[in-house]
Amino acid sequence: MDELYRMILVDDEDEVRGRISSKISGESGFQVVASAGNGYDALELIEKYNPHVVLTDIKMPFVDGIELARTIKRDFPTTRVAFITGFDEFEYAREAVELHVTSYLTKPVTQNDISRFLDKLKIELDEEFKEKYNLDILRQRYEQSIPLIIDNYFTSYLVSSKSSKSEDIENLRQHGISLDDKKYIMAFVQTERNQSSKDVIDYEKLKLSVRSVIQSILERHGYDFYSFHFNNGIVLVVKENSLNFLRKVDPVFYEMVKMVEQYLNVSIDIGVSNLHCRFSELRAAYEESEEALGFSRFLNAGRIVYINQLEKDRPKVLSLSDSEINDIMSNVKFGTDMEIRNVMESLKLNALRDSKTITNYRPYIINMVNILVNFSESIGVNLDEVLQEDVLEKMTLFRNLEQMFDWVLSVIWIGNPF
Repeated sequence: MDELYRMILVDDEDEVRGRISSKISGESGFQVVASAGNGYDALELIEKYNPHVVLTDIKMPFVDGIELARTIKRDFPTTRVAFITGFDEFEYAREAVELHVTSYLTKPVTQNDISRFLDKLKIELDEEFKEKYNLDILRQRYEQSIPLIIDNYFTSYLVSSKSSKSEDIENLRQHGISLDDKKYIMAFVQTERNQSSKDVIDYEKLKLSVRSVIQSILERHGYDFYSFHFNNGIVLVVKENSLNFLRKVDPVFYEMVKMVEQYLNVSIDIGVSNLHCRFSELRAAYEESEEALGFSRFLNAGRIVYINQLEKDRPKVLSLSDSEINDIMSNVKFGTDMEIRNVMESLKLNALRDSKTITNYRPYIINMVNILVNFSESIGVNLDEVLQEDVLEKMTLFRNLEQMFDWVLSVIWIGNPF
């Protein structure tokens, strides 16, 4: 320890206290911060100075050394106690063994006695401090890592086989996570990747910031929740806390969208599951929230989509017929600019006409991606290299069909010169 160890002297004889105190210098590693003539006064000083060591006489009026040591052990367990004892008191001092008092000074006290006593005591305290400091560091690091540990258990549960799920549930319960006491919804939050977060590390930092913002909002509104990173997004498990829970939590999700947009200058989309209960329904809740999030980019419901909104409508799938695909490919390869534009506008109008009842755009997107890839291959061009981004990933990021069609048309214009 770099600082001096704090010591309090307790003896009913002023002369003894003064003599011992004068023999303790800073070079010994100790400093006498206070002294007392009896046990009562000593206890007040201990509370005030929080010493590392109390050096006390055994025989004193009011509260003797043994009783003082017993009180210190009970109320100040980190403070060490050492005794000053005369030869005729040694057997009496043996009672202190049960109090873990192992250091003694025997009267009359000489400078050599003090030096040897302090050297031995400093070695013991140094070892104790080193061990305690290391344990504190380990405990602190463990406590700091608990959120990451919980993240890993949630992730393991969602991806693991059925046989290992019970172990993940038990680990989560040991960390205070319970899904059996109340119903819950799961929200899957995805952060838009903009120009400032194209780098992988920057994007991960951005997601951490988004998670921090949405957690603070849920905490401020008094919700009991868990959050973790999963599948390139943020998962929220929010427990039901009142009647009309879904109606009340909706403006909280909206607040998340606006706060992230205002303070982090980035957009988020949120897919929300139905109400569930118990750990066994966690996977189903995630699949619902992910499905809702997948629809959010092409529905007119804004950036927050509830799976129960989609289930109210009869599912309708949007896809391209074989004749439409052949018509597009023929015009892209051999048609004029006007013919290409006309066929794309016709497709867009047909798609937009049914957009309010469409709940699955994925086949349509896949069709479009295949058209672009086939077109680029026919002219000997690697589309990903030309665009410097993944085509399928790009197509899934558009918020509406108009944006997608405009982008597809721009890609065709890029490809035509080749």
